Amino acid sequence: MPNPIKLAHSPDADDIFMYFAIKFGWVDTKGYAFTNIGLDIETLNVEALKGTYDVSAISFGMYPLIKDEYALLRTAVSFGEGYGPKLIRRKDKNLKRNFKVALSGKYTTNAMLFRLYYPDARPIYM
Repeated sequence: MPNPIKLAHSPDADDIFMYFAIKFGWVDTKGYAFTNIGLDIETLNVEALKGTYDVSAISFGMYPLIKDEYALLRTAVSFGEGYGPKLIRRKDKNLKRNFKVALSGKYTTNAMLFRLYYPDARPIYM
């Protein structure tokens, strides 16, 4: 009987591409049976805190919180300048020091970086 591995990833094209060959049986998995689970990144972050999956995509900012339970893979990173959410304001308005902003999740990389850059802002996590 094969050893089961729960592999969780986002439904984004880059994540799907990384696990495509495993999902469709194009590589020899050497006695392991992979179950692919596609979820949004914030759900994956929260589940990683619980240790739900054997292998999981996470946001970069999550790793310090789970480093004792998970190891980083040598590949599978998508991070870059100009990639991700944007902060938009009216051209004729300045942001208040403690402005309110909606962020995609408490544990996402964008939320971590946003809190570093705007420590007095009041985030609302969606």
